[in-house]
Amino acid sequence: MSTFAMRIELNGPPPRSVYDRLHEALARSGFNRSIVGYDGKRYKLPDGMYVGNLNTNDSVAAHDHIKSVVNSVHNSSEVVAFLYSSSAWTGLRQIA
Repeated sequence: MSTFAMRIELNGPPPRSVYDRLHEALARSGFNRSIVGYDGKRYKLPDGMYVGNLNTNDSVAAHDHIKSVVNSVHNSSEVVAFLYSSSAWTGLRQIA
């Protein structure tokens, strides 16, 4: 099992309800819109970013899986998959 970061942009732009369905579908697939920092606190990722685990270490397989999830919600999108191991950031908003 590997962790992936995804960047997803829906073309259109679609209505807010499509984004809500996308967030729900990705959450069901185990992808989050937040990340836990070294301080143990949770931070909101920038819009369109998601992090989650899949049973593969292949970025192409991860991309194809997430692309199918995205396509179930909206048929025109841009999707990039990154194998994720660590990160650093500034400016992310802390969430509960």
